[in-house]
Amino acid sequence: MKKGVSTSPNVGASSVQVGHLENLIMEISSQIINSPTSKIDGKIRWALRKIVECLDVDDGCFWEMTQDGTELRYMDYPTYHYIDSRFENAVSSVSGKDFPWFEKRGINAEATFCIRIEDLPEDAMVDKKSLRSIGVKSLIEVPYRFAGRVINGLTFGCRREERRFPAELAPILKLAGEIISSALSRKRMEEQYESLLMEMQNLPGRVPLEKRYLQWDAEHKRTYNIIGESAAIKDVFFRMEQVAPTDSIVLILGETGTGKGMIARALHELSSRKNRPCVIVNCAAFPSTLIESELFGREKGAFTGSDSRQIGRFELADKGTLILDEIAELPLEVQAKLLRVIQDGEFERLGSPKTIKVDVRIAALTSRDLKAELSKGRFRHDLYYRLNVFPITVPPLRERYEDIPLLTDHFLMESSRKMKKEIKAISVHTLKKLSSYVWPGNVRELKHVIERAVIMTQKGDTLHLAELLEDQSLFADDEPPVTNLAEVERRHILRVLDKTKWKIWGPGGAAILLGLNPSTLRGRMRKLGIPFRRDPLSNT
Repeated sequence: MKKGVSTSPNVGASSVQVGHLENLIMEISSQIINSPTSKIDGKIRWALRKIVECLDVDDGCFWEMTQDGTELRYMDYPTYHYIDSRFENAVSSVSGKDFPWFEKRGINAEATFCIRIEDLPEDAMVDKKSLRSIGVKSLIEVPYRFAGRVINGLTFGCRREERRFPAELAPILKLAGEIISSALSRKRMEEQYESLLMEMQNLPGRVPLEKRYLQWDAEHKRTYNIIGESAAIKDVFFRMEQVAPTDSIVLILGETGTGKGMIARALHELSSRKNRPCVIVNCAAFPSTLIESELFGREKGAFTGSDSRQIGRFELADKGTLILDEIAELPLEVQAKLLRVIQDGEFERLGSPKTIKVDVRIAALTSRDLKAELSKGRFRHDLYYRLNVFPITVPPLRERYEDIPLLTDHFLMESSRKMKKEIKAISVHTLKKLSSYVWPGNVRELKHVIERAVIMTQKGDTLHLAELLEDQSLFADDEPPVTNLAEVERRHILRVLDKTKWKIWGPGGAAILLGLNPSTLRGRMRKLGIPFRRDPLSNT
């Protein structure tokens, strides 16, 4: 390799402040993660401009590989390409064919830090000519791999002068590429989803939208055990149908008891991998000392007590689906190894230097707020970006009250059959009670309530509740009507606080009932003048 061309940059030879770039990447991640898909393109160009300015270079672009992995494609200018205004007149149309040497290195996932164009090797003559024509003197190319192959990357060039860069830039720029890649994948899948919705609504001869939402007939319901006809759950069904045939990672979010595991298993059954293994791992069920060996396996003698070789869950799920339940519980060191499997499709068993390659589709489940976990340093940013390609949020039961009669009927038949009882009816009074309860435990709690009621119903064929469900209707009151939205919100929060005896967070707390993060609820209470503790002398 000639002087000035390296697979790794030179240390300490630049004024670039690595710390500033790291802070910038965190700002970029926050901006892009919270952006609606309609604004992602603008955020990507903004991100490229900010990185160019931080690196003190003159242009930056985001590129991708073709689906067959044989050609580097520069994406549309100016959306995915930023150039300093001083050089805008020098912009020309280029393609991967103009840079065959760099294209080959990109395809092979080799990062390149070129300090001096003239020092490129002889087989890069075409690249030299192309770079001279656009006035680039130094450049950085950082490809990004996913599932073992390069899918896209970032290139930054300096046109004013030759430039050296510190070694710490490589992983930071790679992280920037991951953020942009995930955002772009999310944008494309959301656009496909919206396009299909519009197509079904507007084109003549199409199945009506309400019937098209993944046509869940009785057979489907029995197969996947997912019951519901509300708009909220139909949206989940439709998103499942769109992503299931792909190999994309799916992040399934939702409170405890909403049925995230059922959605994950349904994704597997709807995919091309349905005849291959579907392996489930509850990441919260294993201590941190054992979860790594559970996922990746171990050799005999890998650690004290490992008296036999163990195949990991990734190997068991090869060519199939791996469901990682409560993924937020993974220790940081295991998250790093998981990220490598997602990107490269390979890992090593504990106690073995041999690399194992796998082809696994991942469904990650969590009931935690991953953004809060990021801010607390308990979850890796780069792993979050890889998981958050196509999130599906399963709604809590309080957002799909119209499904309670259907769910109740299903659980009643299921429990009656299991208990060998002939309970076939539910009184209107009982159904009203079930429909007015806020269900902090969601569908799982409803199932248990019905099962206990079936056990306690000794006579007749009509279900009787075995327990008193507190009337938690949040809207019945004799207060005068108001038109001020802030006052409506204030009264609503006060009612919920009264129901929970002013318990803000934790099981049965106001935050859960309101569907808010505890810190968000506290912020709204502060804004609305609601104290955090009830004053017995006040009317609040």
